[in-house]
Amino acid sequence: METKKRGRPKKELIKESAQDFAVKPKIQATLEMAGETYKSEGETIYDALSNFSLNWTNIKAKGIITVSDGTKQVEKLFYLKLLRLLFANRLRRKGFAWQLEELLKVALLKSDL
Repeated sequence: METKKRGRPKKELIKESAQDFAVKPKIQATLEMAGETYKSEGETIYDALSNFSLNWTNIKAKGIITVSDGTKQVEKLFYLKLLRLLFANRLRRKGFAWQLEELLKVALLKSDL
């Protein structure tokens, strides 16, 4: 008679591939507002937007946010109210980061054609 082992079955070891350790390109973001330029970097677009040394009270005019992944760049104009919301609210920042990410994907697809 065969005996069954008790307890949870052991997980199999997964070998990590080289792609798991590949260096992702850093995302560079710049904000041009009222004649001044602010720059930041991050692993994702959200991180790059969060790394600006600004809060919503420092925003005084509309601005252009440029996001680049090293190959392509995308520019988006934000008016005063939306730019303040971007720096005041983390949930809105996540939404704007998603919009910029989609624009960057479209720019990459257009370059492949």
